[in-house]
Amino acid sequence: MKSKDNETHHFLPSGEWEGFYCYSNSPSQHKMSIELNFANSIITGSGIDDVDSFRWNGSYNLEDFKLKMVKTYPTHIINYAGDIDENGIWGLWDNPEDLSFFADFRQTFFNKSKR
Repeated sequence: MKSKDNETHHFLPSGEWEGFYCYSNSPSQHKMSIELNFANSIITGSGIDDVDSFRWNGSYNLEDFKLKMVKTYPTHIINYAGDIDENGIWGLWDNPEDLSFFADFRQTFFNKSKR
């Protein structure tokens, strides 16, 4: 949804994005279809992947081109911290509910959809 408050920086156009995430033990890419809105340093959105539908909420900073988001599924949440550049958004995610000794960070990348 476009509004007069939407971010104007060309690295963060509001609208459809596509992306993927990987688990640390596999290079397989798990695709995501995403709708993101960037306005007044706040990120909101929703999407779907091979786990379930989800919501995004977070914040971004264009002084250091960083962002933090929470991906909320019906059953659990995923924390995300990333960087913003001309190629899109990329970073690492973790599941705060995974308390296993070998839990580590996983990679994620997404970019503006070309539709």
